[in-house]
Amino acid sequence: MPSKTFNDPIYGAIDLDVRLVKFIDTAPFQRLHYLRQLGVAFSVYPGASHSRFEHSIGTAHLAGELLKRFKECATILTESLFNEKDALCVKLAALLHDLGHGPFSHFWETLINTHNELLAEDGKECERVEEFKHEQMTLKLIDVIIEDYPNILEETELTDDDIQFIKELIVPGMKRSSIRSKQPLKNFYYEIVSNRLNGNDVDKWDYIRRDSYHVGINTSFEIKRLLKLSRVRICKDSLTHIAWPEREFDNVLQVFEQRKRLHKKVYQHRVIKPIERLYLNVFRSANEFLRVPSCKDVQKTLPILEAHKDPQVFLNMTDSVLHCIKMSFDERAAESKLILSQIQNRRFGSFVCEANVDNELCLNASEYLRQIQAEFIAYLDQFEVDNKENGVDLRSVDVQFFQTSLDFGMKGPDKNPMNHVYLYSKDAEDPVIISSELDDFVRRNTPKKIMESNIYFFAKCEKRGLKYLRDKFVQFCNRDGRLGITPLYVFVKNDSKKMSCRRSISFNFSEELSSLSIF
Repeated sequence: MPSKTFNDPIYGAIDLDVRLVKFIDTAPFQRLHYLRQLGVAFSVYPGASHSRFEHSIGTAHLAGELLKRFKECATILTESLFNEKDALCVKLAALLHDLGHGPFSHFWETLINTHNELLAEDGKECERVEEFKHEQMTLKLIDVIIEDYPNILEETELTDDDIQFIKELIVPGMKRSSIRSKQPLKNFYYEIVSNRLNGNDVDKWDYIRRDSYHVGINTSFEIKRLLKLSRVRICKDSLTHIAWPEREFDNVLQVFEQRKRLHKKVYQHRVIKPIERLYLNVFRSANEFLRVPSCKDVQKTLPILEAHKDPQVFLNMTDSVLHCIKMSFDERAAESKLILSQIQNRRFGSFVCEANVDNELCLNASEYLRQIQAEFIAYLDQFEVDNKENGVDLRSVDVQFFQTSLDFGMKGPDKNPMNHVYLYSKDAEDPVIISSELDDFVRRNTPKKIMESNIYFFAKCEKRGLKYLRDKFVQFCNRDGRLGITPLYVFVKNDSKKMSCRRSISFNFSEELSSLSIF
């Protein structure tokens, strides 16, 4: 089958089937050029400006390479499972899996959900907008492509059942009705693009490699080994699963460790949190005056926070919506423009400190943060004289708390995806086992703490007040331990040294060096 070559910064020159290119050359897919992969992270990491377009190309490439490896290493029992049409469907699922993202990617989903929560708090539940999930929008936009490009199914030799199979691969939790879903030995296909079993899939491999590359963070897992050593095996449940050799257990673990690291250092970076809050206020304010037209009928328009009600309107929603706000002549745009100027001039408060929180307390994050903020303000109110002496006026100081949740990305009661990895041994006669059967092995080779919840404390006040607020917050957390908060080390600009909330350690390098004997 003819192919087209794309030059990718991660994998170099990659070849994609021309039938995939038919879908790439459509308006819904080309829209991905204008959606930043990492949302507003460019405000902190200058290189974080890559798009969903290149991630989708990379994911399709990895899916093709994985299928190629499966076919090369097929056993007598599995060689009949691979055919060209199935491979095309999997690669298309990988290519199209992110079609439904909104402006600034995952941030848009957070924006819609938070907008609805704030309306509910204000007693305006009747104004809540329709829930938005990018996976569901992806399914709708696949239908838009088929409707707007009526010859595409014939040109790519796809049937309606193939399209249904592609959708199931993208959203494995949906009701399955395709012919392949009735074949237990083709279950492994559902673990390639969006792996519900353990989350180890080509989508994750690509975004971890790509995001790490663009923000300048080294990756700790070896993607070539994951590709080379993966196999399709028939397991005890009579289904086929993707398996790795026992010796690659640590390499698979590094995928999830790197994901957690990226969430800590990039996706949930402490400075990105207050910036996202400001962008949320920008778009909520702009919703009052900015409307988006449909691609098919310019007379039909919807407010930006309701654009996902109509896929044809949603197609016009890209990161450029921000520029529409900036360029608007509407008098109601004044508030949004003022907030944007605060972002551009980096006036979003200063970091005070960070604290670790018991995971159970963060099940309802927004309510928990409101509780902490209210109680801390009440605590500060007891020190009126000290507050004034340190430049902290509770009537004007802006205190903000943000929560982060770090884990391995697993949903449900079992948060450790390493309990659900299929492993095979060198001896082909040995059965493939799932790692949960090796309790001691998993315990020894995985970190004890999978989940981690932290809160970031920001404040807008005089510089001299930051250290004072930090010290008061430490006292507040340590007074009785009731809130389950453990302050971590903190640092405030212009302080002469980094301090630990528990103890201060001094180290004189010159003295230590002089005490050493060199032989």
